[in-house]
Amino acid sequence: MTNLCGSTPTYGTHSTSRSQGAGYYYGSYTANSFNVSSLLTMRTADELASAGVRATRKPSNVIEDFEGDWEKEWFTYRPAEWARTTHKLYDDVWKSSAGRRPYS
Repeated sequence: MTNLCGSTPTYGTHSTSRSQGAGYYYGSYTANSFNVSSLLTMRTADELASAGVRATRKPSNVIEDFEGDWEKEWFTYRPAEWARTTHKLYDDVWKSSAGRRPYS
C-alpha cells in the first residue's frame, strides 16, 4: 500500500474495525476508515506549460485562517514540548510584497 506521496508507509495495521499507523512526521493515528490511492505521477514545468496548465493560486497576506483542516499543514516533532510550526512561511505564496516591512 502507498500513501498520497507514492511512498510505502513505514508502519501500519488494519483490522475490520479500526486502522492504526504512523503518518507525517511519525505522528501516530487511529482511524475507522482509510483511503488507498494510486502512485503519484510527476510532470515537469515544461510538460505542464505545453499542456496549457496555468497557475491559478494568488499570493496572500493571510498565512492561516484556522478554518477547516488547517492542522494538516502544521506539525511538531515533539507535541508535549514544542509548539506547532509550518513550512508555509517559506512558500512564495505567502512571501511579503517587494518593499514591505514586517509589522512592528
